[in-house]
Amino acid sequence: QTAQLQFFFPDAVLANGTYYECGSFIGGTSTIGTGNMFNHALFATPYAKSSGVDSTLEIDLSFS
Repeated sequence: QTAQLQFFFPDAVLANGTYYECGSFIGGTSTIGTGNMFNHALFATPYAKSSGVDSTLEIDLSFS
């Protein structure tokens, strides 16, 4: 049993910079810091986001 989630971040939404990790939250609102983190991943290679580039993030969750 696997759930595959994909998130699209338009250029104007995701700030430029270098990202080293990401996390998924449940039970939150549009306010930063709300909800509970249920998934956390550290990138093996940092992701350098630059102006004019949209980003897509895919998370595969396995349930057993």
